[in-house]
Amino acid sequence: MRIAEKEQARERARKKAESSMGSFREPMTAEELRQIAAEKFEEAAALPPGPAQQKIITAATGLRHAADVKSWLASELWPPK
Repeated sequence: MRIAEKEQARERARKKAESSMGSFREPMTAEELRQIAAEKFEEAAALPPGPAQQKIITAATGLRHAADVKSWLASELWPPK
């Protein structure tokens, strides 16, 4: 691949990434992530068992894990050196 083709490929990838990110938002706090996860779990509880419910539960679990990781990183609790 020539240099010009590589540059064009990078530019296309950058534009695709920017368009998928949407507008800039401040990062969510751990508490906000937990709140959204709780709402998703409630939404899933209202659905009958099936693929749609499982998809929402998976998303809610990911949000809950993200909140846990964010809390852990923000804390001053680190393993001993």
